[in-house]
Amino acid sequence: YGIGLDNIPVALATELGMIVTNVPDFCLDEVSAHAMALLLSALRRIVPFANETATGTWSPGGGRNLPRLRGKTLGIVGYGNIGRSLAPKAAAFGIRVLTYSPRLTVGTLPDGTIAVDSLNSLLAEVDYVSLHLPSNESTWGLIGETALRAMKSTAWLINTSRGAIVDEPALLR
Repeated sequence: YGIGLDNIPVALATELGMIVTNVPDFCLDEVSAHAMALLLSALRRIVPFANETATGTWSPGGGRNLPRLRGKTLGIVGYGNIGRSLAPKAAAFGIRVLTYSPRLTVGTLPDGTIAVDSLNSLLAEVDYVSLHLPSNESTWGLIGETALRAMKSTAWLINTSRGAIVDEPALLR
């Protein structure tokens, strides 16, 4: 399932006379809602608190210093159909939305969404980065050593795109 064709050998299918197509509006709401759920889960520490509750180690004071959502900044990298679907969801929570996409048409931005001119300037400013890119030669490893170093040490990376966009060894380092 997905919008991309990177998991299909298109050249071979063409050679065999098979037509390959995609559904460009498949799961836009579902993927953007999932990205928002991951952001909320990270911010509110849902998984650690659930684990503490399950193991009986939870304490009432554990959630005292949880950050506020309003006023946080989300960077959307790739402003196609899913990125455009995510922006208003985040804005509804009071999150400031920045976006970067090499082919971005500024006139298509909703009110409150700000376009930035480079990936690194977006990464340096945001609290959360949500990736919404196709997997191709121009995006493989896009989030590598340089991009990760540009991010705040407290920032979260949310990838609901393809795994190859993130250089995993660089991420582990």
